[in-house]
Amino acid sequence: MSELPPPGVSASPTPPRGPLRVQRVALSALAPDPANARLHGAANLDAIKATLRRFGQAEPLVVQAGTRRVIAGHGRLVAIQAQGWAEADEVELEVSGTDATALGIALNRTAELAEWDGGTLSRILEQHRAEDALDNVGYSPGNLDALMDEFQRTAGEAPAGADEALRAAREKLASLKARAIDEADLRAALETFEVWPVLFPNEQARVLRLLVERIDLDPDTGTIELRLHPGGVRELARRGETVA
Repeated sequence: MSELPPPGVSASPTPPRGPLRVQRVALSALAPDPANARLHGAANLDAIKATLRRFGQAEPLVVQAGTRRVIAGHGRLVAIQAQGWAEADEVELEVSGTDATALGIALNRTAELAEWDGGTLSRILEQHRAEDALDNVGYSPGNLDALMDEFQRTAGEAPAGADEALRAAREKLASLKARAIDEADLRAALETFEVWPVLFPNEQARVLRLLVERIDLDPDTGTIELRLHPGGVRELARRGETVA
């Protein structure tokens, strides 16, 4: 059964299960998942083998407790076997068969959804190449040259929709500037109220409609909050001489 909280319920501040315990087990005790849908071609396996030779096993296999069925790490398992190793590090999880399969898919899929920052990656790889440290990281010199060419080609291109977004932002800024109220506007508008007592009721109502955008009453405190139309204040100042 999944341990994720139902929709609308806050997750616990602590992980739903105890600390993960990494242990070393014999490869003969592990069982690949026959329903594993993730394929590992020769290029992928060669890259995994290369990282194992340089760094050793840096990630444990994820295994279902009880059955020792591999949930995640099938490519690593094949590469480890190809190295001639007899043991590997694993983490066992108490999950059902259905959740084990779903977790295997989720771990692979979430990794696929990540993206590279092309500029940062190119700089890091170029630096590693200059330090002769590019071996066994999954990028050959030819891969790096192609990546650098692609990055340089696209570096000057604006992202899709960037021009439209910039144009909309400029229009919004212009709109906000048009609605801005400065001190002169406010002073002129307030001076209009000197004639308030002599205005006819319909004229007073017209001024209020021009100025007031919304009235909020707080029944708990008995206070009233007036929200003014920014544009209305300026318009009132402009028409102040003719309102009376």
